[in-house]
Amino acid sequence: CAWNCTGKYVAAASMDNSVSIYKQHKHHKQQPPQQQQKMMDAQFVCKMEADNEFSFVAWHPNTAQRKQDNNVVMAGCYDKHVYVYQYDKAQKTFVQTQLLMAHSAEIECGGFARYNGAYAYSADKEGMIIIWDGLDQMFGGKKKFAFKPLTESKKGPRAHSVSLYHESGVTCMDDCVGAPLLISGSSDHSVCLLNYETGKVLKKLGMHNDSVECVRFNKAYDLTRKYTNYASSSSLDGCIKIWDLYTMKLRHELQHNDGVICHDWFNTQEYSHLLASGTMNGMVYVWDTRDPSKPVKQYKGHLRNDGGDGDEEAENMNTVQTVQISFDDKYIVSGAGA
Repeated sequence: CAWNCTGKYVAAASMDNSVSIYKQHKHHKQQPPQQQQKMMDAQFVCKMEADNEFSFVAWHPNTAQRKQDNNVVMAGCYDKHVYVYQYDKAQKTFVQTQLLMAHSAEIECGGFARYNGAYAYSADKEGMIIIWDGLDQMFGGKKKFAFKPLTESKKGPRAHSVSLYHESGVTCMDDCVGAPLLISGSSDHSVCLLNYETGKVLKKLGMHNDSVECVRFNKAYDLTRKYTNYASSSSLDGCIKIWDLYTMKLRHELQHNDGVICHDWFNTQEYSHLLASGTMNGMVYVWDTRDPSKPVKQYKGHLRNDGGDGDEEAENMNTVQTVQISFDDKYIVSGAGA
């Protein structure tokens, strides 16, 4: 799942071959506090469907250059295609504006580049990463946001694909807010740092003991270096590794008692040291990365109780597949599947 740039919408990619969009519902100001729910209410907006499962969903960032495009949604699918949707004011719903076809294997991950909003990226199970150049094109008489591989764009002959630095499929990626950088993780247990404008691999940061399931850049902005100082990777080995991008070395390890499928950093400068993680045993944890000895908070909302004792309950826990932090750090959105 993913928040849009305003925090008003959430998009969720599902194993039922669909992407659903929800709008945050605000309580009336005069409503008594005791009648307000502690958890956020969400109003269903629409559903987009394909012929196969979706692997990721992402919103276009609200940048100075692309303010009109903040309601563009990109979703990668196991049918080897990337779908692009945009909000249509006349129809009051999201409509498909483009189908990106360049991968030869099932797509695992992708997103929009938050550095300037002009690029997008996607990666597949064969280890191929494709960088897409954002262009304004006409659809049905209206200007819409569209993408082409960099080699087909007007910006010159730059490599649009990067491969062979992971020995197997790319499982996860993230982009840096303040620089043209991507971090990628693979089922070969490795984590790499990439410049997507040049196509060069800057550093192979290190290795986990199992498949890397999630990578993230810290969202705190370093005014001197113009981008964040830290990145992180989580793995089925139960460990989240915190990488220092200044020294390119391992800084901390956050140890869990089960495989870590997902994690996300908090957004605001005040809480930028905090990180939330989701595990295979159905738990969501919040960590203070300055003290990695133990989590500062834990949530058990995904634990399933089928009426048995503690041991039976443990066998019926749901794996947390995604964790996202709202832009104001007030909400943690998590999704799980059996």
